[in-house]
Amino acid sequence: MIERRQLRIDGLSLSYLEKGRAAKDQPTLVLLHGLMGCADTFVPLMQELHPDLHLIALDLPGAGHSERRDDIDASLYTTAQLVGRFLTALICISRWFSSLPWWSGAMSLAARHCNALRSLVLLAPAHPYFHAGDPFIRFYLSLRAGCLPTPCPAS
Repeated sequence: MIERRQLRIDGLSLSYLEKGRAAKDQPTLVLLHGLMGCADTFVPLMQELHPDLHLIALDLPGAGHSERRDDIDASLYTTAQLVGRFLTALICISRWFSSLPWWSGAMSLAARHCNALRSLVLLAPAHPYFHAGDPFIRFYLSLRAGCLPTPCPAS
């Protein structure tokens, strides 16, 4: 069963979905959404994964059910630090495995917790409101963009 929970980190209320229980011999799969996303994005995936897995889907600050405030620093560095503190407070950080469409934030998080991160899976789901005819979107869907470490369309 998937349960919604809250955890206060640095005075900020963070919401997350959790399924299963942490176990010493199993990694925890942590799911972090990208821009315009929320933890609920992962509910169908969480329902399909093996029931013995421990799963956590975090609503990043200002997203989903997490607290929204005008003074939140949304920089990648600060958000990665906050996610690291969230994971440390929630579970033994040496057990977490991450799956994130939040690429640059994932890399920042991995760099700061390289000894604790077992694996990193980067996903790039299509945004539900994208328009396939847009030249910018067509570029990102092209083979040429897939070969670039940071795809950037020509203007």
